[in-house]
This record gives sequence, structure tokens and C-alpha cells, in this order.
Amino acid sequence: MGMKRNDFGTPGAGRMTDAELSKKLGSYQRMESIGILLGVILVITGCIMMFVYRNLMVICILVFTGVALFLLVAKPAQTKKKALMQQELGGKIFSLLGVVIAVVGIILGGNLVMIVIGGVVLSLGQMVQGKSKDKAGRQTFDAIAPDIVGAALENVQMNPAPHLLDAEDTNIPLPSHTHCSSSGYVRGMYRNLTTELCIVKLTDVDEFQREETGMWEKNEREVYTGQWLLCELNREFPTWLTIWPREGLDKLFSAKTIKTGNEVFDKRFNLSSDDEAAALRILTPGRIERILTLADSSFGKFSVNLNPDGRLYLAVHSGRGFFDIGKGREMPDQLRRRFACELRWFTDLIDVFRGV
Repeated sequence: MGMKRNDFGTPGAGRMTDAELSKKLGSYQRMESIGILLGVILVITGCIMMFVYRNLMVICILVFTGVALFLLVAKPAQTKKKALMQQELGGKIFSLLGVVIAVVGIILGGNLVMIVIGGVVLSLGQMVQGKSKDKAGRQTFDAIAPDIVGAALENVQMNPAPHLLDAEDTNIPLPSHTHCSSSGYVRGMYRNLTTELCIVKLTDVDEFQREETGMWEKNEREVYTGQWLLCELNREFPTWLTIWPREGLDKLFSAKTIKTGNEVFDKRFNLSSDDEAAALRILTPGRIERILTLADSSFGKFSVNLNPDGRLYLAVHSGRGFFDIGKGREMPDQLRRRFACELRWFTDLIDVFRGV
């Protein structure tokens, strides 16, 4: 394989090693944990004292000292850690503070003002957490992912336009939804095959009318988040086929599916196509075994859609995106291993169909 050209900028420029990053993160994590633990203990103690002694002065001292520990110990540590690897503690502090204010308001005879203030602060905390997580994903990608993506793909492009991957242009069954969005597009060449990956999110919006006000409101909920990959295999096939996991209702009502003759596969997956014989010629016993092996190491339920024009769609309902730091508890070396393992899982599944 020749030299790889990627548009990540200068590799390694201004970046710390994993060991250096882990050491700093560990130090900040300890300070953050101590601040949170002591803060929570003091706030809870204050709430308990409210029932036992009803001494407003003592309660205020305990609660405000606990909050001060969040702001003066945990928050600075979190801020420094955020500069290395963004996390969501700032939003969590607001959320926890909002809950405390609302609870205190309820305990003090249903103080409506405090309950409303607590609700507002809680909502603000949730907004901060959401924005922090989005920023965290971007910073994590910039710090860790380029080397991993560059090792797997050649000629990498970030946010290419126009996009090749369209989740709704496939035969993959998806949950009922009203909106489909995708983000985090990365395109490159895998073994001379154009490959594009992204994050797909599906949301369902219900509209309802409140009896009290007569106003129409919307209730939006996320029904699907997954990692998707499209690979153009540069060849044509006699038919299309789609593989997707068997759910409880599928098994109960024996949903229409092509039987492969492999009992384990047929229990775990559905197979559909408009040409059963051609689909089974493509999905040989050897490929079925390789798919089952990958199924045992998958990080979510997955589906496959192979099209006659050679477009291969792979979708994993993982509940997260590519290079997602999750709750932020993993050190850089752990993140590298997980990111590399997930991307390798996708390329291994490409290899199952690449030589069809």
C-alpha cells in the first residue's frame, strides 16, 4: 500500500502522548471526584438535617459548602480536564444544583419560586451537557481519531460534499420516525473502494393539544442512534439482499424471511431479497459463518444491505456515534483501542462481501 494522504493537517503537531495525557487526566479526575463526593455528601447531609434538626442556619451552611466544593474544587479540575478532553461535568453541576433547589423548595412547604428556579437551572444544565458532549466529540476526534482513521483509510476527507450515504435510501428496516439526520461524515478509500461513514439519528415527533391552554405542543424523542458505513464495491450483483436482526415479534409471528439452512443464523437474523436463489449464491455458508463471528463481537445490533450496483450499507444500532467518548471515563489509550476496534469491525464486514 502506498503513502496515505489525509487532510487532518500535520500529524502529531502540538499533541501530547497518550502517557502524558493520561497522567494529567488522572490528576484532574481525582480532584474532580473528591470535589463531587464531598459536595454530594454535604448536600445530602443538609437535606437530612432539614428533617432531623430543622436548623436553617446549619442546613444552609452544609448545602452551600457542598455547592462551593463543586464550584471551587470540582469545577476548576473539570475545566482543566476539558482543555484536554471535553466532558459534561459543567452541565451536571447545573443539573444537580437545579434538583437540589427544587427539592429544598418542596421540603420548605412547596415554595413555588424555588421549585421554578430549580426547574430552570436543571433545564440549563441539560442544555449545557448536550452542547458539551457535542464539543467533546469534536475535540476527541481532533486529538485521537485522525491516526486511527488514517491507518484504516486512504485519502481521508472530513465532511465531504455532497454526501454519498443516505440512510433512507436503503432497504434496512428502521424504527418509525418523522425526522432523519446524519452528521460526522468521513470519506476515504478502503482497499481502493470508496467508503463513507457517519452517525445517523432518527427522531419521532408527536403533536398534542393541551386541554388547559388549547395550545398545540410537540414532543420529540430520539428513537435511533447508530453508526453507518457505505462502501462502493465497484461491481454489480444479480440481486439485492438485506440482513437485519430478528426481534421478538419476528420470532413470534415468523416474519417472512429467506432460510439459509444455517440454524444459528436463521434464529438471529432475517434475510430478504427479490431473488432467493441469487441471494443464497451470494451468501455462501462461509460468509454466513464470518458474519456470525462478527456478530459475536459487535457493539450493537447490526444490519446489512447489499445493492445490485455494488453499494454496501452497514448499520450498527449502537446508541452512539463514531469516536464517541461516552461518559468520558476512558483514558486515551482505552479510547484508541475502542475506536480502532470498532472501525476494524466495519472493515472486516466489508471484507466479507468485498470478494463476492
